[in-house]
Amino acid sequence: MSVKVTKVACQSCGANLSLDESIRFVTCGYCSAQLEIVHDRSTIHSKILNEVIKRQDAVEQELRILRLEKKIQRLESEWENFRQRVCSKDRQGNLVEPNRYSPAIMGVCAWTLGLIIIVASGPNEQWLGLIIGLAILIVSYFVTRHGIRRAKEFAAMRSRYLHKRTQLKNELSSVERRLRFSPMKRSGKPGRRGRPHP
Repeated sequence: MSVKVTKVACQSCGANLSLDESIRFVTCGYCSAQLEIVHDRSTIHSKILNEVIKRQDAVEQELRILRLEKKIQRLESEWENFRQRVCSKDRQGNLVEPNRYSPAIMGVCAWTLGLIIIVASGPNEQWLGLIIGLAILIVSYFVTRHGIRRAKEFAAMRSRYLHKRTQLKNELSSVERRLRFSPMKRSGKPGRRGRPHP
């Protein structure tokens, strides 16, 4: 059975390569470029495998960038929805995030009021003043404790959100930097070398 030999030009250096037509992959003997031999309907030509791999890698990196950007957008949207649910609003309609100071100050004021009522109640209203004062102390304790716990939970959620967002942003910057300085982005097509002399 005779072997059919075909001539193909190297896509990298332009050298003529004599190949068995059944061969699919070859390394150029002149410039060492790794080539894929493509059999179209009318022609046979070579394609540089390194460039195919680089292009494929660039497309994968761009898809990764899109996925990371979508993750960041989703994370920010979820955080904003959480803030809308948890935060109260001031008179101007601005969101006020929970903090430890407001419930602590309100608790101190309520405790002071409760103690004043207990101490200031006269002999005839002693039991009534004691009951009202103790009720204010107990209620203010639980309200203050709930407010401080809520503020701690909010701070923990914000810390997790910022940490995750920083991670995603750093990963995005790393992928964008790698894509920006990849050989495909730097030079576009590979430099063509002169045709070697046989």
